[in-house]
Amino acid sequence: MAARRRLRPLVSEALYLDDPEGNGVEIYRDRPREEWPVDGDGTARMATDPLDVEGVAAAAAGDGTGTAPLVDRAPAGTDVGHIHLEVTSLSAFEAVYVDGLGFEVGMSGPDVRFVAAGGYHHHLGANTWRGRTTPAAGRGLAWFEVVVPDTAALEATRTRLDAVAADSDVEFAVEGREDGFAVTDTDGIEVRVRAAETQSL
Repeated sequence: MAARRRLRPLVSEALYLDDPEGNGVEIYRDRPREEWPVDGDGTARMATDPLDVEGVAAAAAGDGTGTAPLVDRAPAGTDVGHIHLEVTSLSAFEAVYVDGLGFEVGMSGPDVRFVAAGGYHHHLGANTWRGRTTPAAGRGLAWFEVVVPDTAALEATRTRLDAVAADSDVEFAVEGREDGFAVTDTDGIEVRVRAAETQSL
């Protein structure tokens, strides 16, 4: 992977890379939530400053040399914090991901939305900066998974999606799976939804 940017978002510290298929990968560490700057409406302020690369390297080394040992995998406890999506319509994105899946809108702009659950700064970002790259031709993100707390939450999510499908002109598909269900949004992005107690298939 090639390093693209080294930035310090106000809520985290991050390195931005491109994988071999051109997907952007952000490796980041969240700052403690009490340090997140918030706007007047209570949402986390999203902006970026240059990253202190030398400070990060020294902290990784632990011995003050700034040289960290090479590793062949992410450290234990590493998780996918958020995903950014290319979409053709932010209103269609909100219909599926906010009205249907139940995410809450955080920061919003004319060409970008950040949505999250549980008061996080963002689990999903959607933008129309470059439009939707189609056809995907086997490259890029095939699908991602959303895990809800329990089967009651899973059923409530499915009910919301069915209501959006009935009341909206936004076209998307919902199909049952053994471990939950899958939503294919208007841009062909597949989201698999399951309850936490159910193993992913």
